[in-house]
Amino acid sequence: MPRLVVLDALGLVYRSYYAFITRPLKNSRGENTSAIFGMGNVLLKLRRDLAPDRWAFAWDGPGPTFRHEMYPDYKAHRPPMPEDLVSQLDPVEELARCLGLPVIEKPGMEADDVMATLAREGAEAGYEVVLVTGDKDMLQVVNDRVTVLAPAGKGDEMKRMDPAAVREKWGVGPEHIRDVLALMGDSSDNIPGVPGVGEKTAVELLSQFHSLEDLYARLEEVKKPALKKKLTENRDKAFLSRELATVRDRLELGVTLDQLGVAPVRRDDLMAFAKRWEVRRLESVAREMGVSASEAGERAVASGGAPGHGGGAAGTRGGGGCDRW
Repeated sequence: MPRLVVLDALGLVYRSYYAFITRPLKNSRGENTSAIFGMGNVLLKLRRDLAPDRWAFAWDGPGPTFRHEMYPDYKAHRPPMPEDLVSQLDPVEELARCLGLPVIEKPGMEADDVMATLAREGAEAGYEVVLVTGDKDMLQVVNDRVTVLAPAGKGDEMKRMDPAAVREKWGVGPEHIRDVLALMGDSSDNIPGVPGVGEKTAVELLSQFHSLEDLYARLEEVKKPALKKKLTENRDKAFLSRELATVRDRLELGVTLDQLGVAPVRRDDLMAFAKRWEVRRLESVAREMGVSASEAGERAVASGGAPGHGGGAAGTRGGGGCDRW
């Protein structure tokens, strides 16, 4: 079965940056290169270990999304991205293209929704789909053809989440993850949920009632008066929170799966990139894996924005912090 691999760009970039936070990597000009170095390792490892037939690098696009229109405080509390990480976003995007990885970034679209759309399209086209992300929102799209590969612990360790693994960790299947988030909220995205209801209580309620609709239809069956009061008073917040947490899987991305092929490593481009940022390992990769521009053909497709930039000024791809579970 062919394999489609979709990467959560910003989440992986944050992880690479913070992996070196106590001892940041810097080049001779004093520029922080932690995210660049880390992402080079991540992309090469995923290319080697997963052997994708199609792959994509999904960024949050610039500008507000429909979620901001529904709830103006969506993600409002996030601190600004560190300046020495902002400066690495465009280089990481360029690195992806050098390594044959198509970049997808469109205004008003979040990476979650891009990943969900590609997951649906890939599964319907007969692909095994692997979403590389630590965002728990993406667990709602897991099924027999779609799995999540989530960073686990330190280093490059990853954990594969299939439907059984989701049930084992959360106590509910993928189809009820958004209902759990509706009750417990999500502090990383400033999704309110029901105040005073945490993960454990949310899972217990969904295990009993199976869906948000059934819970509110049978609210009299909730035994604890204080919990029943919280649920009653915050019904609107619960349903709003579910809408905010629900990923959209029918976006118009302007790119086909056939355009997401794994392109050759571009030797000259990668060598110039490695020398500019002083990442010696990438120089070795360029020599050992790279091919000439004429052999490589056209650069990896990018959806959104001008070629080589990806559609938004640095710093518009999301605020500080990243969701992990």
